[in-house]
Amino acid sequence: SIFVPTIARIGYALGTLAPELGMSAPVPDMGPKPVRTMADMGMAGMDMSGSADTSGAADASGMAGMPGMDTKPAADASMAGMNMGKPAATSPGASMAMPSTPADKAMADMPGMSASGKPVPAAKPADSMAGMPGMSDQTAAAPIAAPVDADGLRRLKYGLLRAATRNADNRAPERELLVRLTGDMTRYFWSINDKKLSNAKPFKIGLGERVRIKMVNETMMEHPMHLHGVFMELVNGNGIFAPRKHTIIVPPAQTVELDVTYEDEGTWAFHCHLFYHAVTGMFRLVEVA
Repeated sequence: SIFVPTIARIGYALGTLAPELGMSAPVPDMGPKPVRTMADMGMAGMDMSGSADTSGAADASGMAGMPGMDTKPAADASMAGMNMGKPAATSPGASMAMPSTPADKAMADMPGMSASGKPVPAAKPADSMAGMPGMSDQTAAAPIAAPVDADGLRRLKYGLLRAATRNADNRAPERELLVRLTGDMTRYFWSINDKKLSNAKPFKIGLGERVRIKMVNETMMEHPMHLHGVFMELVNGNGIFAPRKHTIIVPPAQTVELDVTYEDEGTWAFHCHLFYHAVTGMFRLVEVA
């Protein structure tokens, strides 16, 4: 059974694959609602040690060292849709609270903050895991089972994903497309590369062109990014067995990389799957020709 609680711990989904009708594993407790620290949101310079219980702080160990997965500052690398009770993040409504005081201006001078008060983009991720046992450009290690935690649950993370078959296109990327996930937590509007859809030109990708898309989350919350018309190959150290996904979650203040090769011409949508984010501007067209 796969148990999927909401980030805010107000509900869950449960799916079961079994040989007989009616078979199901026990439903686990959702656990406490997690508390996100300032470091988890790209504000490591802010000392919040005395202001909140951080016992639910996220664990990024599952993505540490993976190419395309920058884990500084620390943030939960677990899949938001596959977290079985482990604290991952606060609810979107809770994470947007920002004081409107003179301290706002002071934030711009703190480590981890830009002059505009936004989190500084995460550092460039490592380029390769070729030196690790079982990891190379041609082969991938056998699937790794998620460890069993003390409560008996296995928590699934992106680092555990591996395609069952080789990807069709094994070429190295011809170029890189930078996609910055931007927005304003106080005004609560969202954009890509600081532009909403109506003010932005489409991204252009050639038919059959091998492109690496680098998504840098400069905001304080997760964005599940969905690209139409093609499967995205998540760069997670598995080489030609990189997992193929249509939606990839980018944690706050982190960088995720993926490779794509379009086989169909057309104009395709690229947007955050928190659809109210897409409606306010985190939406872009991709023209393939």
